[in-house]
This record gives sequence, structure tokens and C-alpha cells, in this order.
Amino acid sequence: MNTIHLRCLFRMNPLVWCLWADVAAKLRSLKRYSVFTFQRMKFMNRTSPYYCRRSVLSLLISALIYAPPGMTAFTPDVIGVVNDETVDGSQRVDERGTTNNTHIINHGQQNVHGGVSNGSLIESGGYQDVGSHNNFVGQANNTTINGGRQTIHDGGISTGTIIDSGNQDVYTGGISNGTTIKGGNSHCSGQVILATVLQ
Repeated sequence: MNTIHLRCLFRMNPLVWCLWADVAAKLRSLKRYSVFTFQRMKFMNRTSPYYCRRSVLSLLISALIYAPPGMTAFTPDVIGVVNDETVDGSQRVDERGTTNNTHIINHGQQNVHGGVSNGSLIESGGYQDVGSHNNFVGQANNTTINGGRQTIHDGGISTGTIIDSGNQDVYTGGISNGTTIKGGNSHCSGQVILATVLQ
């Protein structure tokens, strides 16, 4: 049956025309639903790795935020170079280690024995001990003491320390070079003091 015969049939029989119109409407609806479903599946497939990555990232952030007290957040024994750590326990820096921009807070102690500490900040309750180890000189450079304490023992060198508040103790064999005292104290006994500035 060709197209002309179909048109004649539809015009002669309204019931056939209504049935055909209903079938055509259902086909159009099914087509729209299929296209929508396909596009939605493509979107989900494309973004599912994103949701997976976001879930893993959220889990890691939660673990860091809700980490129980006492978890080690710094390097206890420094071998090599470590940067930007907060020390709230005991940290040892021997001749193999260098620390940069360490934040020593309450109950924190950094023992620079033969190693190098650059730019440490010693807060109230924090402590930095500088001395030698295995004939290697311990060095503390550009340390800021803000309520904490720094001790320089035999074989230890402190350079460019700024004492905002707190104390620096330099013992026999220790060297304090270029210390600036703003609001704290520097106690010396049998040591070498070079260019200390009082402000």
C-alpha cells in the first residue's frame, strides 16, 4: 500500500486516523525518553570518576581533621630535608638532617645535634637544643623565640636569632652570633657572643 492509499484510508476512516495519531504520539514520547536516558547515562558515566575522586578526597580530609590526639604529624628523626612541620613532641636533627620553617609549639622539643635548623619558630612551652654530634656542628639559623627557649651547647652555633619573648641560654663551647633581643633574655656562660643587639 503506497502513500496515496494510506492518505485516502485515513481521510475515509476517522477511527484509523485517531489510532495512527495515538501511535505516533507514543512513538515520539518513547523517542524523547530514550534520548533523555542515553544522555543521562552519558553524563553519569562521564562524571562518575569525579564523584569517586571527590569521595576519596573527602575521606582523606576527614581523616586529617578528626585524627586522634597523639598522632605523629612531624618527622621524629630527620634524615634529609623536611619543610614546614609543626613539632609538638620530640624531634631529632643529626648531621644527616635539615629542617626549614619548623614551628615548635607547647611540649615540642627539637634537638639539633649536628644538623641544621633554618627559620624555626619556638612558641611558649617549646624548646630547641643545639649542639654537636659525631664531631659535626649543630646550626640554628634565623630562629625566632616567641615565649619558648633555645639552648646552645658545646659545638652548637646560633645565627640570627630573634628573641621576642622567652629565653636563650648559651653554654660553654656554644656560639651565639647576631642575636637580637627584643623582649626576652639571653643567658651566657663561658661562650662566644658575637654582635648581640638589644632592642
